[in-house]
Amino acid sequence: PFSIMQVEQFVHRWYLANEIMSAQREDPGVQMEARSGAEDLLMRLRRAHVLLDMAVNPLLLTMIATVHRYRSSLPGRRVELYAEICEVFLGKRQQARGLAFDLTPAQKQRVLQPLAYHMMHEKQREI
Repeated sequence: PFSIMQVEQFVHRWYLANEIMSAQREDPGVQMEARSGAEDLLMRLRRAHVLLDMAVNPLLLTMIATVHRYRSSLPGRRVELYAEICEVFLGKRQQARGLAFDLTPAQKQRVLQPLAYHMMHEKQREI
């Protein structure tokens, strides 16, 4: 798990890398946008201790940061965060990038739910 200092470092570096990639350049404006996004996320994590507890896991922190970047907000409850993570990764992220898919995020979820249930029931971690 990450320490709180590592969470802060990761969030700042993650936001900077994503803003540079999105803008296709690194300049003071991009750096300021990244700093602003990172500070907003860290403030929200500090206010919602349940989310901060989750953020020490690097994979969950990446997902939390992704949701925050695409939503500009974070839900306050764990169950709502997981729902947002699913929605962002099942389609909102691709839609924001201008990519088109045949299935909507809701349709993808309906397809994947039985598979996820089966894998959890069978304690299967790989497909």
